[in-house]
Amino acid sequence: MNQSEIFAGIKSGDTTVFSKIVEKWQNMVYNTAISIVQNEEDAEDITQDVFIRLYQNIDGFREEAQLSTWIYRITLNHAFDLERRNKRQKH
Repeated sequence: MNQSEIFAGIKSGDTTVFSKIVEKWQNMVYNTAISIVQNEEDAEDITQDVFIRLYQNIDGFREEAQLSTWIYRITLNHAFDLERRNKRQKH
């Protein structure tokens, strides 16, 4: 299944396609998040939030990059946002 077929499936509401995306990239998302936040619960929350955000914003993806790159970027942004919030709360 190529990237265009993946997006068409998700946009049409095919939950099987989305489940395959989650299966394929959830470990990468979790491992990236845990390397930044150093907390298992936060990394699990970030992982879940990344896929929710992906599903909600799939129409905004212009397919100029690979899906994996977009997922990675969402993960980084989410993890760094959490780190910034946690630092502000400690000060």
